[in-house]
Amino acid sequence: MLRRDENNPILERDTLAGYDTLFNPGVCDVDGKVYMIVRATRDDRKLMAVTDRAYIYANQISDHLIFISEDNGKNFDFTGYKMTGSSSTWIDGYTNETYVPTYFGPFGTEDLRLCKVDDTYIGVVHVMTHTAYTGDHKAGGRVGLVMTKDFKHYKRVLIGSRREEGDRDAWIMKHQGKIAYFTRIKPDASGKRKIKYPSVQVVFFDTLEDLIKAPPSFWDDYLDNIHEYTILEPTYAWEGSQIGGGPILEHKEGYIMFYHGVVKEDNKAYNTGAALLDKETLRCIKKTKEAILLPEKWYETASYAGDTKNITFVNGARYSEDNQIEIYYGAADSHVAKAYIDDADAFVDNMETI
Repeated sequence: MLRRDENNPILERDTLAGYDTLFNPGVCDVDGKVYMIVRATRDDRKLMAVTDRAYIYANQISDHLIFISEDNGKNFDFTGYKMTGSSSTWIDGYTNETYVPTYFGPFGTEDLRLCKVDDTYIGVVHVMTHTAYTGDHKAGGRVGLVMTKDFKHYKRVLIGSRREEGDRDAWIMKHQGKIAYFTRIKPDASGKRKIKYPSVQVVFFDTLEDLIKAPPSFWDDYLDNIHEYTILEPTYAWEGSQIGGGPILEHKEGYIMFYHGVVKEDNKAYNTGAALLDKETLRCIKKTKEAILLPEKWYETASYAGDTKNITFVNGARYSEDNQIEIYYGAADSHVAKAYIDDADAFVDNMETI
């Protein structure tokens, strides 16, 4: 049901001056063009260690660079501009305090998903803001929103819980007049939360401003009752014991959400699948029983020129034709690749009802 672009990787590492890796792209149609926002790691980082799975760097700083296609996604050119990066400051949506990102270990700002709410384009990104990386993803960080109407002027705010809860892989969309905010939350160390695995949630707000200004008490209650908001949990072998939501496209049968599953027994492979969300509740009603994209090609397995082995990380999706979907993904934390679902209706029909 899925075919890779014959020109993959469409952006290859070590091809842009000042950066060595280009990966995990968010995409959106903007005024007849396709904007692709690519995570790019600066090439002045310092290699600290090599494991059987990945290269570990210090001073690994990521910017999110703007590429544009004027031929419906066939070719992309770098504009010379970025949507956010190391010099960006962030404002806490609730307190109005200013934060400057920190860059411990392999973190900084990560994996911008490009969404649209009314006439505003929103880059949803994970932002490192304070505590050093400890090796188990307990480093301090927040979800950030980079908001713009013209890709020239930006407002950057931090939202959500101040506690590090694995709150990444976020997405925002307008749904039935409200704002639907998707998160990926992990179980807590105490076992209080009634979720067994890192899973996908959705919570609704009346307006975007209500999401931005939600107080800490709201997020504390949200985390304490996270099972009530959970819409998708891992159940199939390809999902492993951890999933994270990705880009969402509307379909006549509901909403198609692409997401990743992490199989730790398989050298921690990041596989890709999809779910169909109910048109009313946004809860999962169907999903792919098998992965639609496994790390198999050289640019996905890191058998050549990759920072991390066995990664397919879908970060962007769009309809390129009436019923054809293009998905854009990061490969081995080093390259940008693209794949196609030529018949979205057949793709949805072949999902497994849960």
